[in-house]
Amino acid sequence: MNAVQAWSRPAPLEPTPIAAVDAAVADLRASADRWVATGIEARIKLLRQVMISLEAEADAWVASSCALKGIALGTNPEGQEWLSGYLAMPRSVRYFIHALEHGGAPPAVSQRRRSTGEGDQWIVRVFPQTLLDKALFTGWNIDLWLTPGALPEQGGIYRRKAAGETWPGKVALVMGAGNQIFLGPTDMLHKLFVDDEVVLLKMNPVNEVDGPHIERAFKPLIDAGFVRVLYGGIEVGKHLCEHPGVDSIHVTGSDATHDAIVWGSDPDERARRKATGERLNERPFTSELGCVSPYIVTPGPYSERELDYHARQLAAAVTQNAGHNCAAPQVLMIARDWALRDEFVTRVEQAIAASPPRISYYPGSEKRWREFIGKYPQHQIIGRKGEGVVPWTLVTDVPMNSGEWALTCEGFCGILNVVDVPTGEPTEFLELAVAFANAELWGNLSCSLIVHPKTRKAEPEAVERAIAGLRYGTVAVNGWAGAGCALMVSGWGGFPGNTQADVQSGIGMSHNNLLWEPLEKTVMDLPFRIQPKPPWFVDHRNLPAMGRALVMMEFKPGLGRLLPVLGGALKG
Repeated sequence: MNAVQAWSRPAPLEPTPIAAVDAAVADLRASADRWVATGIEARIKLLRQVMISLEAEADAWVASSCALKGIALGTNPEGQEWLSGYLAMPRSVRYFIHALEHGGAPPAVSQRRRSTGEGDQWIVRVFPQTLLDKALFTGWNIDLWLTPGALPEQGGIYRRKAAGETWPGKVALVMGAGNQIFLGPTDMLHKLFVDDEVVLLKMNPVNEVDGPHIERAFKPLIDAGFVRVLYGGIEVGKHLCEHPGVDSIHVTGSDATHDAIVWGSDPDERARRKATGERLNERPFTSELGCVSPYIVTPGPYSERELDYHARQLAAAVTQNAGHNCAAPQVLMIARDWALRDEFVTRVEQAIAASPPRISYYPGSEKRWREFIGKYPQHQIIGRKGEGVVPWTLVTDVPMNSGEWALTCEGFCGILNVVDVPTGEPTEFLELAVAFANAELWGNLSCSLIVHPKTRKAEPEAVERAIAGLRYGTVAVNGWAGAGCALMVSGWGGFPGNTQADVQSGIGMSHNNLLWEPLEKTVMDLPFRIQPKPPWFVDHRNLPAMGRALVMMEFKPGLGRLLPVLGGALKG
């Protein structure tokens, strides 16, 4: 079955009138103190009600998202909407319930310390949490690396409230992302349950069709007066960002959007303000803004099966959601003198070419793609093009130069750049690749590091130095870092140190559902090969059924709902 269907961009929804925007701000302002005073038991009750409405809304919402993206129901991309789209929302709610049931401080799986030049660094293991986690994600480990020199803390607002503190309520503006179902709602939940602020969720015009589903799924929070959902483009967004009733802003989107809000939309004004530090908008501002994400493949003694597995895993990450992902691999860093280098790149090309074409529904994606192919005549179009489809594209021989255009410009369109690191030796490769990624690739949101078990065993110190040295908010070992965003047990955001003047991948960590702080980064460590076939592989034969079954199990975990998941996995 063809993965795409006849498609046209949905008609825009009517913008929220400015008078109604002002009324929504006033409503939330009137409820803000009441939210701060809402106790843990009442918050858990609201979250349990949201779980019920999220389950009721699931099928209709995924169908709407598929229609928006030109996805034919029953095909592999529909399964992706369940797994990388919908799944994160019930997981987010479930983990917030879990955290609140423990007074904001659920126990860690384990804790350890490592010595650094800045003091001891605590590493907190947060996954797998349960026997069910272990069964579904066998061999996965997720650790939170806290800020070096800081003691681990947890449940900030709940700990302070238990000690008798109180504070005035605040209104947060969340500017929703346009590419994935879950990002706006989970950013909203973070502001509510981590930052203790009521929320105006302003829909992105790209996926505003999700708005009515959000209004139904999160009706308990809306009816209680703690959330409002608003629609519109630049006019509504500008009005909200400048509204005196808005206390803080969170954006998931582009650095251009961030800079326009903080420093001004006129390029000359923006440059002047950055030079003087005179912000146009002084509100507290957190953000997640994308990345030219590296996918670092360490040379090693791969078998044919292992080469094939990791080529298909990379292809799946590049093509997921038509490449419209902030965590999509943008740069394959590979050892120039590795004996298997050419074979691996060939297998990646074959795996991407075998991926069904996808509608490039995100505005501007074709323009960005044309910029890439215009600047790099050595590009290879390896996917099929059709109406509304930007083809998968490989750009080989990208120079390992400071300031190289492809390494400083996020593609967001299913394009993969290949950078050859001048070595074939694992230790030297890791040193060169990590240093270059940190210094020269734009952004610091997420990266993936692939290391063969034999290499890891032979060079343990080099591998650990690489993991510790990668200055990214999420580091995935032997997997795609994007999975960390949807699991909702760790923070998601740029590596600390970005500033409003040089924002890179953003400031702050969202999705910190287990309430650990202060976060430096997340390290996901996956098995070198996962069996049966991972559900994110584009040739999984049963993904829609398996994805829906996994989502439904989140609502009511138990053997009855686990069996369809296992059956779906085995049929993949």
